[in-house]
Amino acid sequence: MVLLPFAAASFHAYQLFVNDRKTMEARFEKFRSDLAGAEDVTSIRPLAEDYCKVLLDDAQLRLYLFYPVFQTRDLIERQLRSARLDWENGPAVVSFHEVTGKAADRLVIPFPPDGEKLGAAVTPPCRSTRLYFYRRTWLRRTADLIYLKLNELQTLQKEKKQLTKELKASFGQDLHDSTAQQLFFLSAQTYQLKRLLNCDPVQFREQLNKLEESIQDFQVNTRSYIAYLKADDANLSLFQAIEQMIKRLSAGFNIKARLHADGMIISETVKVEESIYRVIEELTSNAIKHGNISRIDVYMHINPIEWQIVLTDDGDGTFPELDTDTEQLGMQSIQSRLEQIKGSISFSERKEQGLKTTITIPRGEVTPYDERISG
Repeated sequence: MVLLPFAAASFHAYQLFVNDRKTMEARFEKFRSDLAGAEDVTSIRPLAEDYCKVLLDDAQLRLYLFYPVFQTRDLIERQLRSARLDWENGPAVVSFHEVTGKAADRLVIPFPPDGEKLGAAVTPPCRSTRLYFYRRTWLRRTADLIYLKLNELQTLQKEKKQLTKELKASFGQDLHDSTAQQLFFLSAQTYQLKRLLNCDPVQFREQLNKLEESIQDFQVNTRSYIAYLKADDANLSLFQAIEQMIKRLSAGFNIKARLHADGMIISETVKVEESIYRVIEELTSNAIKHGNISRIDVYMHINPIEWQIVLTDDGDGTFPELDTDTEQLGMQSIQSRLEQIKGSISFSERKEQGLKTTITIPRGEVTPYDERISG
């Protein structure tokens, strides 16, 4: 009979423990969910601090994380970073210097309580320095979650910086290859107009007509580039983007442009796809403007080893003379882009059969076979 009250008390304590554990599990899962949705490193500390306040039942608690990204001018944080604390002995009362110069005691709880030190929880020394195993376990699990999330966000941030760097380089190259070169050519034509203004009216009008044509070409190319940069094109495959591009370039010229593609692109770098698009765009534009053609066909064959791209037309079968600086620079741009991705280009002049341009580019994986003919 003497043991009955003791057994009842033990059972009651066990029930409290079970209920408390269920409550902590629910709170931990909510914290896990909130942390998973965090998109910025700086949002982690407030989430973790709010959870630790609930976990340790201490509304005055402050959580400091020692990652460089969380570094602030907080006086206690700076002292924590420089202090040589005996982390192995768990929570301890530490004396800190306040802004006024006076010393103030704070209870420092290592975070997590064992293993790699991610940070520390600091609170007024009104509670026991003893941290029960139950709470230590929850702090350990919390710290593990934060550690994994920090690494994930930092990895994403590095990838974002690298992608931004590559996009800036690509955008700068595009501006250099198109806009900057064409503006330079327009500037040269304007200079020639000034010289002809008072000395040769006939040549002046001819040069003025050429300038007008150049400006119109510049407008078309600029609109084409803007259309390429629009978000709607982001969901297009490379084949679809090229198909739209050659149709856009041939519109208004009474030229039949067709894309023939076989193979399926599974993985390819942005740089290679961008270069392929730009090279085909430049070659198609040159053929339409200077090749005296009524038809142009673009063949794209992809296998696990390489890209094989062939452009054929029904022009006079000779490579067009590149009379202007802009056209010569455009050809140099094609060569430069292909060199960067280890590609090669060759031209076959076929009298009265049109010009054939062949491009070969080494590549990664594809899975055959998805034939598509547009037109």
